[in-house]
Formats: sequence, C-alpha cells, structure tokens
Amino acid sequence: METLSEELIHNRLGEPLENRLQNDPAYREQQKKLSETLREHWEIPPRTKKQRVWKSDKIWDSIGRYNDSHGRVAYQLGYEDGVRAGMEKKAAGKRSMFSLEDMTDMVRLYDAVKQLNITLFGHNEYHEKEEGVLGALDRVYYIIHNGIGCRLEFLGEDESDESITYILDRMNASPEKKAKMLLGEIPVKVE
Repeated sequence: METLSEELIHNRLGEPLENRLQNDPAYREQQKKLSETLREHWEIPPRTKKQRVWKSDKIWDSIGRYNDSHGRVAYQLGYEDGVRAGMEKKAAGKRSMFSLEDMTDMVRLYDAVKQLNITLFGHNEYHEKEEGVLGALDRVYYIIHNGIGCRLEFLGEDESDESITYILDRMNASPEKKAKMLLGEIPVKVE
C-alpha cells in the first residue's frame, strides 16, 4: 500500500464494514428489497417492451437505493474512523490517549511482568491468569491493547493482536521504540 489512507481503506472495508452493515436495519431492508426485485424479474420475465422498461427501471431504482444505504454505512464508519484518528492527535502532533511516555512506561511494566513470569514459571503465558496479584499484573497487555494507535487498530482484530504480540514479545527494541510502534508513530511489519 502506498499511503496510510489506502491501507486503512483496505483493512476497514472487510470485516468492520460487514459487521456494521449487518447491524444496520436500513441496509438490511434495502438488501432484502433488491433481492425480491431481482427474484421477481427472473421468475416472471417481461413479455412486452413496456414491461421490460418498467422492470428495468424498478431494478435500477432498487440497486440505487441499495447502493445508497451501503454508501451511508460505509461513510459513517469512515467518518467515525477519521474522527477517532483526528482525536488521537492534537494540533501539535501529540497523542491524546496515551502519551509516548505513558506507553513507554506500559511497555516497561509489560517487560517486567514477562520477566517475573519467566522467573517464577519458566515461561510467559500472559493473559491466562485472571485472579490474584499476577493475574492483575498480566492485565497490562489489555491496557496496552486498548491504548494502541489507530494505525494498528484499523488493521483488524487478528492482525492487530498479532502486531501487538510481535512488538511486545519478539522485537528486540527499546521500550520507547516499541511504544512508538504501538502508537503508530513508527510503522511495523510483522515477520
């Protein structure tokens, strides 16, 4: 992808848009009407030129209404994504959710919890324990996940999780560099 906007469009037109469409009653209604119009056309073929023109107009009208409802939902999702991305940055380019310092501290805490798990258990099976002190400490992953930049979040849930895990567990980088990647200031390629 050449630009961030092309990458976002590519990633957001899949599952996020489909989920939004399936939960939109106006879209579902137009989808149903288009299906009925097309089924009616194929079940009872027009006999005269006037019937063909009338059915053709009806089909094009139904397609137009369907496209309009689809476009409205897609525009709304894009607008909300844009507002979120804009809110995430202030005019000076600073993040409004987690600052770089906050995210760096969260990465350091994550690294400390990882080392604690390795020391105590011989492995780092984070976010499996839900109770007690270690369970509470393991929740740092979810805090980091909730504070990531829109560049990672808009990848979609699976790719986003994979990128976060890659940055936190497999990258040999400073906590500050990892924080910049998590906030979307530095692009990351999962290997």
